[in-house]
Amino acid sequence: AVFYGYLPSEFASKLGISQTMGRISFPDYKVGCASVVAQSPYGPRTCDIPPTVIYKIRRQDLAAKAPEAAYVVDNLQISPEQVELMLKMHEGGGGNLTTEQTACEFLKQQPDVVLKAVPDCITNPIQNPKIGDVVWNAAELSCQQLFCPKNQVLIYDSAAGLIRCRECKQENAGTVPAPDQMSCMPCPAGSEPDSDGAKCQACPPGRYAPEAATPQ
Repeated sequence: AVFYGYLPSEFASKLGISQTMGRISFPDYKVGCASVVAQSPYGPRTCDIPPTVIYKIRRQDLAAKAPEAAYVVDNLQISPEQVELMLKMHEGGGGNLTTEQTACEFLKQQPDVVLKAVPDCITNPIQNPKIGDVVWNAAELSCQQLFCPKNQVLIYDSAAGLIRCRECKQENAGTVPAPDQMSCMPCPAGSEPDSDGAKCQACPPGRYAPEAATPQ
């Protein structure tokens, strides 16, 4: 579960809060107005309670156990106006929707909130990504566009969150990246990789390649 609450303090241990268990929740609601209300950044209010800073809290090991969930918690942001919108829709705030219906309707009306917290790279992962595609990088907890220099090929392991580039000529001196940079291809007989290892070129005087990928 995800809860909003106060920043843990030196008194957290007295409340039973630890790294492995515990919950910090909103304070009890009290009817009434604050005697002195500072100017609100969201517009003038004639009746309000004193401002309280709240924080999002998540387990540190959530990034390793469920990186997508950690990303959602870190990036979910709801403004005071959006909170008011939900309260007005809810049956407890004058509306006619249940809690589940309110959440569903809010997500329909605020697609940007959902897209920021749960981007397409998580909800609709590309099955066979290629250079230029945006994919989920579990190691970095972010969406990342796949890119490699022209003389390298992409090595991508979605399960391990591994994204790296490799030069073909380091594995085989007679190969260069294929046009899509997803694999290495051999240079034909009579040619070899150029100095950058990006494309094939005719063998210079004194060198030869009797077969594909056999520069000598």
